Amino acid sequence: ILLIAPGRSINNNPLIKEYQQKHKCLTIGIHCVINDIKLDYIFFSNIKRYEALYNEINNRPTILTSNLLHYKIDNKKYIVKFSRVVWHGENYNEDSVLMVLNLLKAIGISEITIAGFDGVISGKGDFYIETLSRNDRPVEYSEKIKQVLIKEYLNMNILFLTPSYYDDYKEKKNEQK
Repeated sequence: ILLIAPGRSINNNPLIKEYQQKHKCLTIGIHCVINDIKLDYIFFSNIKRYEALYNEINNRPTILTSNLLHYKIDNKKYIVKFSRVVWHGENYNEDSVLMVLNLLKAIGISEITIAGFDGVISGKGDFYIETLSRNDRPVEYSEKIKQVLIKEYLNMNILFLTPSYYDDYKEKKNEQK
C-alpha cells in the first residue's frame, strides 16, 4: 500500500509514479488529490479539505471518517468510525496519516510506503497546496507524532518514499532504551 500524504514533498516528485509503476500498489491519497498520480482511494477526516477538494474527487472511492457523515455522501464513500481511528493506544491524535495507519493496522496491513509525510518543518506552509495549509503549528508538533509512531507503529514496516521528519522513528526507539 502506498499512502500519499499532503506534504510539500509530493509536488512534482517522479519517485511516486516510479514506485507505483514498479510495485503495482494500492494507493490512498490522504487529504490530497494529485491529477497525475493514480489514487485508488482518497481519505478525508477534515471537512475543510474535503470541501476544498470535493470537485476533484471525480467519483473515485472515498474513505470518510464518521464526523463527516452529513456532507455530500454518495455510493462511492466508505465510512470509518472517527473514534476508532483517532486513538493510538492511549494517545488521542487527529493527524490524518496516523488515522490511516491506525485503520490499516486494525485490518492487518503491516507493510506500507508513505510519500508526503514530511512533518512540520517551518511551522507553516507545509501543505502541498498553499491555500490548504493548516493553522501554524510549532515544529515540536512533529516530535509528538514521532512519539506516537514509536509507541504504536514499530511493528509495521513503514518505508518513507520522500524525505520525512519521521523516517528515523525506529532508531529513536532504540535511543530511548
